[in-house]
Amino acid sequence: MMTIGIFGSAHDREVHTLNRRLLNRGVESRIVDLSLFPRNSTITIEGDDIVIDGKSLFEMDAAFLRSRGINLPDFIRYEETIRVQPKTAWEDLYIPYCRYVRSEKQYQCIRNAVLASFTSRRKLINSLEQNDLHRLKTHLCLHLYSHGVRVPQFMAATSSKALSPFIVESRRRSKHVVTKPMAGIYKTKLYTEEEPRGNAVFYQHYVKGDTVRCYVLDDELIASAVVHHSGSVDSSVNQTGIDVISLPRETVNMVRYTAGLLGLCFCGIDLIREEDTGEYFVVDVNISPMFVNFARQSFIDIPALIADCLIGYAQKQRGIAQSRFPMLEQAKDILSTDPDIRKLIRPEG
Repeated sequence: MMTIGIFGSAHDREVHTLNRRLLNRGVESRIVDLSLFPRNSTITIEGDDIVIDGKSLFEMDAAFLRSRGINLPDFIRYEETIRVQPKTAWEDLYIPYCRYVRSEKQYQCIRNAVLASFTSRRKLINSLEQNDLHRLKTHLCLHLYSHGVRVPQFMAATSSKALSPFIVESRRRSKHVVTKPMAGIYKTKLYTEEEPRGNAVFYQHYVKGDTVRCYVLDDELIASAVVHHSGSVDSSVNQTGIDVISLPRETVNMVRYTAGLLGLCFCGIDLIREEDTGEYFVVDVNISPMFVNFARQSFIDIPALIADCLIGYAQKQRGIAQSRFPMLEQAKDILSTDPDIRKLIRPEG
């Protein structure tokens, strides 16, 4: 039987939904959670084979990379103050943490080797190298800009002091400025004078207008919608709904070109449609975007499309004549036949 793999946690809603779509299509689905290694999972690399929990990795004909594991211990709690009073309490926390970091570097090397080896012999959406773009936001923007993709004007530096001229010039041109995460972890926010000084920073002109989320799969734009949100310049905060839209041909080409330029088989691309000019700017590219909520609100079954894409790659790996259908033309058939999505359209009772 054909086997499709998903690298990620079974508790992740995106992984769980994609797994169901694959099972509904009669293929074997295997979830490989690298975050469980080494505590609750075993990995053995020997010769040209990789065995995870007693099963060869290369029994999988194709796979989807949702996440590759954790890099911090579970006991870390962000935005909480840890009050350390006696020296012994500090040692009890700090020494185990340092030990964890040292061992985690070794474990992460094995996780990376697993993914890199799989990519060399099977189709992985998306590869380890492409997944790293999530942690290289500055490089991503620079790469897009240097290849002609329309992105808002930006500047990055290792010290916020070096960016003062950028702020002054932006204000002279009546442009607001946002600070963005260097590593794609935190939220985008408007620049204020209270910003901490002396840290590495990334500034970008704020483009006022509608935020448009696009999904690209296998070089095709499969969905696009205006994302409604309030209270923040970051569209991922306080979302209130979406409106599915069709994009101009020029913008569709730009979105497809952006995904192709980064070598991404599947991604979520965020655009801003400028209020005054109607021009579209690429403001972010998400390598492993959330898609379940969007699918439910738009009735565009993105996990089903991903499942069929993976099956197509698995068929190619096995030398089977591909029976993949034109994804956009047959989207309605997917929605009407997939039992999970039918429950949303026609709830029981």
